[in-house]
Amino acid sequence: TTRPKWQISSSNDTITTSTTATSFTRISPIKDAQKSIENIISDLNSNVLPSTKDIETILIPGRLGLRRSVLVRILKDCFDLRGKCIPSYQYLEEKLRERGKNASGNGYYYYDDDIDDDVPMQFATHCPLQDLGEFVVSKINKEEERQKREEEQKQMEGRDEI
Repeated sequence: TTRPKWQISSSNDTITTSTTATSFTRISPIKDAQKSIENIISDLNSNVLPSTKDIETILIPGRLGLRRSVLVRILKDCFDLRGKCIPSYQYLEEKLRERGKNASGNGYYYYDDDIDDDVPMQFATHCPLQDLGEFVVSKINKEEERQKREEEQKQMEGRDEI
């Protein structure tokens, strides 16, 4: 079977609305996270790559069900990853320091499964939730960059034909 080509989510778009100070109501972080889970599930059902903003929103500490299962589903549906597929973050930090790179922020961004084959892996269903979320965000960021490069290459090829 052919896997669908994932597209960048449109939920990254910002919506601006004008409100008056008296009618403004603050939405709790848990409500935001629940809405983000709904957005992610909707994106996955539509074969669209979920937005990193939604993923980062559901990683905010608090009681929230479905978080892990949604992140595991993203790995399975979008990247065909399952089981022991999450690199050990502590090990990656040590490797990055050895290579002279700063691991602050999302160290998973520098992880390359073709090069870093000696990294101990963790099960997606048992690793720390923050590690799982950061790994998913890094995979989505890399996929978006890959799609952007492909788009630029197609544009360059189109210019060369003219």
